[in-house]
Amino acid sequence: MNYQVVKGTGTLSSASAVADVNGFANSTLHIAAIAGDVQVSACVAPANKPCQIFSATAVPASALRLQPVAGSTQILPVGQSFQPVAVRVTDSATPAHPVLGASVTFQVVVSRPAPAPPPVSVGGIIVTRNPAPIIVSASQISVLSDAAGLATLQPSTGAAQGAIVIQGTSAAGTSSLPFRLQSLAPVVQTAPSTPSPMEGGSLKNSEGVRPRPQTTSSRQ
Repeated sequence: MNYQVVKGTGTLSSASAVADVNGFANSTLHIAAIAGDVQVSACVAPANKPCQIFSATAVPASALRLQPVAGSTQILPVGQSFQPVAVRVTDSATPAHPVLGASVTFQVVVSRPAPAPPPVSVGGIIVTRNPAPIIVSASQISVLSDAAGLATLQPSTGAAQGAIVIQGTSAAGTSSLPFRLQSLAPVVQTAPSTPSPMEGGSLKNSEGVRPRPQTTSSRQ
């Protein structure tokens, strides 16, 4: 196979390659900064027939779009690991094309829910309050999309233990998507109280029958 850049600027790792036992041949195109379309021809040697044209197209940031793929909403028990959060970067065409090498920024805030104070009665109206969460950490991570347009983040709670909430956004160009992950502490159920034998101020025997009061009589 013979390879040649026929449009735009780029460098090929090899101008020719020999197909393997499966018929695959490859050469890598390196682009320092893409400002427009780059096209590469791949032709069968030695006559350079037939040929196939491969294109790399620059996508402006304003045309980038994000699609949710997996993990945008998760609720797990404490102790289990969150699944990766994955998004796909595409252009604004119809149908959309996956974008390779787009920078996706993940903003992540890890917090711990604060216990709610007891409700307050004001003039017969019960008022409940939702306290602000306790921020444990905040971070920003940039990931490049792959050939399928996928960018993946593996959520981490860091040193935080117990019930936590991870809130964040993924952004590429002018497009953004939220995600929310939460780990819940187990609910502790208390056993019902056992009635006392003296409940109600009366004494009962083993058969549950209240003894009759004893009376004395005298005769004159």
